[in-house]
Order: sequence, then C-alpha cells, then structure tokens
Amino acid sequence: MKNARLIGIFVFFAMTAIAFPSGVSGAPGQEGGAMFSEIEGREWLLSEVRSAERTVRINRNSLQAGGMGGAYSISFQPGENRSEGRLSGMGAPNRYFAGYTADDNRGLRIGTIASTMMAALQEGELREQDYFRYLSAVSHWDYREEKLELYSLSGNTGQVILAFTLR
Repeated sequence: MKNARLIGIFVFFAMTAIAFPSGVSGAPGQEGGAMFSEIEGREWLLSEVRSAERTVRINRNSLQAGGMGGAYSISFQPGENRSEGRLSGMGAPNRYFAGYTADDNRGLRIGTIASTMMAALQEGELREQDYFRYLSAVSHWDYREEKLELYSLSGNTGQVILAFTLR
C-alpha cells in the first residue's frame, strides 16, 4: 500500500513536469514559467487578436509598406516598485503610454491610456480605438509558444486575446 502511494505521488509530479515544462508558461505562479520581468524591457508587436467570434491577423508586410512597421507595438518598463511600471507603444498611427501593475499570479492591470491625437489616413484590420479599448480591459497575461498574450474582457465581444511577438 505504501509503495502504491509513493508511485501515485511520483506519477503526479511526473505529469506536472510534462504539463508545465521549464521555460514555458505554466500555471500562474508556477515555478519554471515565464516571469513578467522577462517580458519587460522588450518591444512586442501585435500579431493577432482572437475572440470567440473571429481572429484578426495583423499584416506586418502591409503596415511596413505603408511606413507603419511599428504600429500596434507595446513595451513595458518596470518602475522602482517591481509590480508597477509604465508601458508605451504605437497604435495606428498614435504613440501611447500608460501605467501598469503586474502581480505574481500573472495579473496585469493597465491604467488610463494617453496618446497623441493624429488622424489615421487609413484603417487596417484593427481600428486603433479598439486596440486601446482591449488594452484598457486587460486582466492577465501569459507567455506561450514565444508569444506574449494579453487577456482582455471587452464588452460585447467577451474575452479577447491580444497575441504579440518579439520585435
């Protein structure tokens, strides 16, 4: 009986190691998963926006050709208090910034977004005001398959996932 219990414990830990391998995102606060400090100080480019209704893929080649290669970007800069910082980036076409707070359980809150006020000459797959609205409603983050994912609860669309790749 004692051996069966030990085998059961071993199987549990082995399955946990398979489900949450080191260096890949795991459960919030899971040892071995990405830490928010690994996300900070880097520039991320939005690659897609996913909701239950549809997936919008951002055409980086089209943005680059239109002189907007840095559109829909985000960068997190830590503050003196590790859980608080400032983020900045570029919408389409406006630059923006806000404060943020992050916690050990992958929680993320983005403060009021301020931006420049240039008019967009054309709108692509995603309207800038929708991008800012999604960012304002972010509740948590994850890092999987080399993508930063920000999870937003946004009004009529329910959960929206903003997926970013490293620039």
